[in-house]
Amino acid sequence: MANRAGVSRRGPKPEVTVGLDLTPGEIDQLLDLAHFYEKSMGRMRYLIRLTASREVRSKLRFIQEESLWLERLAADLRDEAPERESRIHLKLRAFVAFWGRVLASLNTRRSRRKLKGEALVEREALAAKFGVAARRLHVTDGAALEREMQTRRPREVEWMRESLDRTAG
Repeated sequence: MANRAGVSRRGPKPEVTVGLDLTPGEIDQLLDLAHFYEKSMGRMRYLIRLTASREVRSKLRFIQEESLWLERLAADLRDEAPERESRIHLKLRAFVAFWGRVLASLNTRRSRRKLKGEALVEREALAAKFGVAARRLHVTDGAALEREMQTRRPREVEWMRESLDRTAG
């Protein structure tokens, strides 16, 4: 129940977390994907920093900061993970950020070409795990998932919705 100021008397709403069963190899993939966007920009990111508008530089700065905290999170997960598959819990923001990077690595032609044989199969399996977890969350708290998805690039949101549709059937 909220008072006149709109503040809940029950306290703050608990932060949404998403559980995934990941192997150490899949956690290593997340670590590799933490800086996916900077790697895919290559040396262009330096040119962007020098010549782009303030808005574009701000977006690049956001990507770099997000990548750093995703890298730290994945490194911590790797250090804490046992030798076998285990359940990890990601806050919704980290889940969606990693999910977007996994999907981008599979759906961007240049990135997908670099994945060969077993690496492609492993990345697709990781994407499927994220899709199933997202589908579970969509059923229980679809509004929170939608809000967080809207913080991503439009193309990423499209891939996420496609993934949700595939796992629904």
